[in-house]
Amino acid sequence: MTRFVGNLLRRDEVPRDSNSAPDSYYAPNTLLFISESSMAGVVPNKSIKTDGSKEPLPPPSPTYILRGAESPVTALEYTEPALGTLLSGCQNGTIHLWDLNSRRNEETFDAHNGKPVLYLKSEDASRLLMSHGRDGYFKFWKNVGPEFELDGKIEAEGDGFCPPVPLKQKKLTRLIALPGSDSVVNIFELNSRSLVRTLSSGASSGELGLCMCMCAIPNLAGNDESLLVGYESGKMILWDIGTGKIQHQAPVHADAVMCMAYSSPEFNKGLSGSVDEMLVAWSITEDGEIQTVNKLESTNAGFNDVKIRPDDRIAVTAGWDNNIRVFNMKSLRPLAILAYHRDSVHCVEFSENYMLAAGSKDHLISVWDIYRQV
Repeated sequence: MTRFVGNLLRRDEVPRDSNSAPDSYYAPNTLLFISESSMAGVVPNKSIKTDGSKEPLPPPSPTYILRGAESPVTALEYTEPALGTLLSGCQNGTIHLWDLNSRRNEETFDAHNGKPVLYLKSEDASRLLMSHGRDGYFKFWKNVGPEFELDGKIEAEGDGFCPPVPLKQKKLTRLIALPGSDSVVNIFELNSRSLVRTLSSGASSGELGLCMCMCAIPNLAGNDESLLVGYESGKMILWDIGTGKIQHQAPVHADAVMCMAYSSPEFNKGLSGSVDEMLVAWSITEDGEIQTVNKLESTNAGFNDVKIRPDDRIAVTAGWDNNIRVFNMKSLRPLAILAYHRDSVHCVEFSENYMLAAGSKDHLISVWDIYRQV
């Protein structure tokens, strides 16, 4: 297990050994957290500047800040890079459309009757937006001119904090996994908007607790995706969507699984966070079992969100301690802490061209251009 130690190193201070991340992973002036194994024999000088002066360099700053949300930001979704827009959902149920060129809010509408927005998904080709909120509805929105009009909805049984997950299947190509009551997960077909399967372990609600987070697990052989669900008890269950049966289950965390993300099946590594200090790395074996790979202990407890960049090289977490943590996915080495927000960071999201956005309880969205050269 690796522990984040309190040594902040700049690029010129990083020990150059075989275990160090390559130079291309470092952005100028970026502060790095280095694991204890890399600190052997190294005494960092926190006040050394790259030009030899004694004044410390400033920490990395956001490229820009999006202001105007009147409530904590709870969900983010980039549209296609060519459109240059970002969607955000808020705790008060509103959805904002941001123009990233002018950095202004172009459209705001109440989508979930004052309840927090948990999920946003944009289908740019069809001008369709899907959202899910704690009002218990998964909604479809049609972009008509400058406005969004409601184009239907699915009533979900659950009103917890678990966002839904889209799934790809051969026979039914457009599925969505929605959290139901207690520990149940309901699978809906999006075109017909009908229920096609219910996933229930048969255990008492107190044994697993609520569904807290989910992610799709692609199959390397090209078969149907599986669904990995994290529960309030700390247990994770891998479900076979085709049969509705459990493939494997494991007690990965000691407390509620707050967030999870999975890479491509070729890279085969996932990350999950809980209410404690532990960030757990895991993989899915050829036999379809959840296998813990590594555990990282953070200085402060609580993870709200975790995302893996599309190229599987970088992962980021959103913390209760107001910080965004950046990791090298191959070595799981902590690379940087991005400290800007004044309150808990609720959500993080990568664009197709690797820009990073983070939404916070402080009503702000920070946008970062970091490690994109990797």
